[in-house]
Amino acid sequence: MKKLVTLGAAGLVALTLAGCGSETKTNTNSNEKAEKTVKGTTDSTSDNTFKDNTFTMAKEKVSYKITNVKTFPSAGDQNKKTIVLECDITNNGNEPADLAAKANPYTYVHASQKTNNAEKELQPGTIAIDDNGNNPEQAREDTMNSSKVLPHKTVQGMIAFDTVDDSPVTVTFENQIFKNIGSKTYKIQ
Repeated sequence: MKKLVTLGAAGLVALTLAGCGSETKTNTNSNEKAEKTVKGTTDSTSDNTFKDNTFTMAKEKVSYKITNVKTFPSAGDQNKKTIVLECDITNNGNEPADLAAKANPYTYVHASQKTNNAEKELQPGTIAIDDNGNNPEQAREDTMNSSKVLPHKTVQGMIAFDTVDDSPVTVTFENQIFKNIGSKTYKIQ
């Protein structure tokens, strides 16, 4: 009988200790996850920036320096215009940067126009193709759709939006949590 009580007590102690052990592991894992989340959102040195007409995507290590702004007929509607922000695009990282996927500026760069009735979000634009196919803007557009920029190299590309009318276009630049970090307004010519 004493052996039975002793075995029962030992079993109860073992179960109690096992329960405490798993509880400790759960709390440790939760704290580690929370700490990682906080670090990821508060580290300002690894966030996107917009300064001196240059938008830098920190995670992708790619910068878009706006060198000129022009308008062209839109491919979608010849009566409307596409505003083109010509850019020197530099890959500051050690891996090729895919401009159509990971380093796509349209993730963090948006544009809008205030019309008579509302503020309209603009869609990424495409310029009308000329008959000869030798427009330098077409080469910039091709770069955006099909190129990977090699490490520490610069190419010419563009960020384009189809406009709704001739009112000024406001382009906004966002950080990695999609908060506005800068904007610039351009007149349609």
